[in-house]
Amino acid sequence: MKGLLFIPAITLITIFSSCKKDSSSSSTTSGTITADIDGAPVSFNFGDNAALDTINGEYTIAIAGFQSGVNVTSNEIGIGVGGAYPITLGTYTDTSSVTDYSTISYSIPSDNSGYAAVGIAPFYGTVTITSISATQVQGTFSGTLGLGSGSSSTIPYHTLTNGKFNVKITHL
Repeated sequence: MKGLLFIPAITLITIFSSCKKDSSSSSTTSGTITADIDGAPVSFNFGDNAALDTINGEYTIAIAGFQSGVNVTSNEIGIGVGGAYPITLGTYTDTSSVTDYSTISYSIPSDNSGYAAVGIAPFYGTVTITSISATQVQGTFSGTLGLGSGSSSTIPYHTLTNGKFNVKITHL
């Protein structure tokens, strides 16, 4: 249930990012998101944005970026942190408690798949906020993202390492 609250925030980021002019031909200046996916370096430097919000007394920050332009065919990364208290410096995991948690998602439209680490074994993720202000958030992330729940030997998955983000914050 806790990870479901990020769906509206990630959706809003996607909508706001999609409104940028000509984003599919040049990267934006709102930030950077990078990670090694299955050992290969990948940049998500289009439409990068973070939304900071409070929903029903729960504090959330949702970060998103596109790999090759802000459009429906571009791979997208989503990183979220939330909980009962304001977002501060620290490490958040998807195995935390109701008071704080993280989510990481990776969407690949070309094969109509969405991978996620939302605390369902063995697909876990960690997000660390290293700097946060009223206008910018920085941090790191990693995890094993699955295409469902079950054993990683029977379900397709991606391993994310060396993840870094530095993006502007939009207050919803």
